[in-house]
Amino acid sequence: MAILESSCARLEEAFRWAENMARAYVTTGKRGPLNDGRTGEGDYIPSYWAGYRTRTAFYIRDYVHQTTGAFFLGLHEENYRMLEAFVRSATEARGLYSLWALNFDGSPYDIDYKGDTNFIREIPAQFELVELVYRLYSRTGDVRYLSDEMFGFCLRSMTDFVTSRDKNGNGVPEGLGGDIFGETCTYNEGPRFEPIEAGDEIACQHRAMLSLAGLMRARGDLDGAEKWETKAAALRKYFNEDWSVHPDDPEGPYVSVLMTDGITKINEFGLETSWFMPLKTLPYPGPRCERFLDHITEKLGYGIGFPTAAVNIEAYTYLPEVFFNYDRVEEGWKWMKYLQDQRNVHHVGPSQGNNGYYPEVSFTMIGHIIEGLMGIVQDVPSGTVSTFSRLPAEVETLTLRNQAMVECEISVKHTGRRETEFENHGGKPVMWQAQFVGIHDSVTVNGEVRKAETVYRSGVPVSHVTVSVPAGARFHACVV
Repeated sequence: MAILESSCARLEEAFRWAENMARAYVTTGKRGPLNDGRTGEGDYIPSYWAGYRTRTAFYIRDYVHQTTGAFFLGLHEENYRMLEAFVRSATEARGLYSLWALNFDGSPYDIDYKGDTNFIREIPAQFELVELVYRLYSRTGDVRYLSDEMFGFCLRSMTDFVTSRDKNGNGVPEGLGGDIFGETCTYNEGPRFEPIEAGDEIACQHRAMLSLAGLMRARGDLDGAEKWETKAAALRKYFNEDWSVHPDDPEGPYVSVLMTDGITKINEFGLETSWFMPLKTLPYPGPRCERFLDHITEKLGYGIGFPTAAVNIEAYTYLPEVFFNYDRVEEGWKWMKYLQDQRNVHHVGPSQGNNGYYPEVSFTMIGHIIEGLMGIVQDVPSGTVSTFSRLPAEVETLTLRNQAMVECEISVKHTGRRETEFENHGGKPVMWQAQFVGIHDSVTVNGEVRKAETVYRSGVPVSHVTVSVPAGARFHACVV
């Protein structure tokens, strides 16, 4: 079991709490109620709770968002088998949609499924599943994610699923308004508007295009990969230069909704329809994007209870990543602390109990700490483990000890944003990519100055070197 140590005591407590809570929601190997007991019992597949704890089911949206935390808990089989169940639920009779919610045995969850033409359908979820196939492949190297079954699902989702719903020919599938038991194009289940296209939908579609390209490249189809990368670039250009521009307010916030008349654009704050765009890094980096992030901050205010903010705690679990994407570290940290502080406040859903009982809160807290603040990312196909400190001013040091990854175990310590230690506890070398914010000509590794490369992620310069860390060795890297 990994151990977190920090100069910030609240981070240590948050990590211990999140790990204990998340592990308590694992349902692997159990036998228990199906459909909350309405249809008897069943044997559960490798899985974990992802949705209301009062429902014996896992939901696409929650599950996708919880997989990063689950990865760091070693729940690799759970992540795969739950995804497999969603993939297999996407039949022709269901219009290629995956079911919104499944029982822990993989069968349809009856509250959200009344029949093959009457179940909850939210278009962004379909694209998030495609993205997840590639992300889990990258994190684990598990070739099952490259199977014909998984790839076929992804390809159909990006071709037949899209073209059958793209009535206006702009490449974006259209929803049928705001009815979640119809087909809605947004994750915002309480919109004041009736959209046929939405910003979160396009953001998820763009990321799914890149993910399909990644899967094609991994399967050896380089021409196909280049084709989908080109299509993704075209969709991003269309969004930034056309779709998201309001005719009466071209310098204002990104449009988040296209109304059912196919003409009217809305650029008012729309919760998920707004923040999913930077969550998926769809906007071009620059002044317009920075103004939009300021807009999100303004509309969220102090959180639950603020007039334009979300009322449910699980919505806030996305916000650290939104701001970390653009290196707005202090804002991401602010929402991490907010999630921690709200754990013992009663959830807006009366039967849910306290906010901390919502599984998404604990699973994502693990992800926000390890992949967010510490920037620890494993890419098995390339053979690297990367680190990138996003420590805020309040956190001087942060150490993760004995974290099991795929085929290795590591410890990482960040001191501020300019110094990192990496220890390899495994039996073979690990390729460590030490990343630091800013433009740096060199990185010093164990006292040796090494030439650095600089790339830009969402407009943020990141300098890095890659070194092989032998088994049992501890390396130190820093920038001046």
